[in-house]
Amino acid sequence: MLVNPLPGTERAVLDSALDYLLNRLRNALGGGGTVAIERAFAYIEWVHEARRRLYNLIRPAELEQLLGLRSYETILAATVPFGNLTGERVLNGLISTELTERVTAFEQAIRNLKERVDQLYRAGILVVLDTNVYLHYPQELHEIDLRQDLGLREEPIHILVPMAVVDELDGKKQHQNKDTRRRARMVTAKIEQVIRDGGRLREQDYSPLGSGGIPRGQITLDVVYDPPGHTRLSITDDEIVDRAATLQTLAGRRVRLLTYDTGMAMRGRNADLTVHKLQHARTDDRK
Repeated sequence: MLVNPLPGTERAVLDSALDYLLNRLRNALGGGGTVAIERAFAYIEWVHEARRRLYNLIRPAELEQLLGLRSYETILAATVPFGNLTGERVLNGLISTELTERVTAFEQAIRNLKERVDQLYRAGILVVLDTNVYLHYPQELHEIDLRQDLGLREEPIHILVPMAVVDELDGKKQHQNKDTRRRARMVTAKIEQVIRDGGRLREQDYSPLGSGGIPRGQITLDVVYDPPGHTRLSITDDEIVDRAATLQTLAGRRVRLLTYDTGMAMRGRNADLTVHKLQHARTDDRK
């Protein structure tokens, strides 16, 4: 599974908490010879500490999945003293199974988190485009050149596309304006093609150097899928900003938000994103 730090979380704090809790788990798993009821209470104590340490760092649904809280409730109910050796073995077996599963879950979460962070670290300037940019930017997605809007030269750009944006674009395919419908269909088809082809939207271009110009950096694109069990915010703009802020925390560096809308720009600044409010001409969907 992939845990997503809450916006504003220091990633080093999350990394430290996950490592500490995993080490405690491994120590508990190694104590196979301990009396069952003692192992049960040690496990219950670990769950309580894990909830306390992670409560303000990751989302509630991810916390529940990571800690296996349904299994916890089963073991909690079984921690009455058993009157025979068979009962001891049953409880010990339950605890051993659950500890093994929690170790696996934590190891996978830490591994996936590191892989995601490494992926974001290797990418270029991280950018989230508001849905209206895909629909109304003067250039279509396969021709888009964001250097002037972002104040860049030859730096590579990595566009992050939250699934909420993809879903909004899908909805625009039924828009009453034919130009908006056409643009939405072209954009979603291009995003799907780029993802299938490995994420490269545009290759770097050094040809301007021959005439004294500035080369263009590579532009890549990646879709940001909703985590399992994720509940979206009721306002789509809030959801997009929230996902961008989470990615900024995950990456440990700035994420830039491009939009035409004042409300979205204000939301982005409030979430501590670097906001670029576009001022140039846009296509119009109110014909």
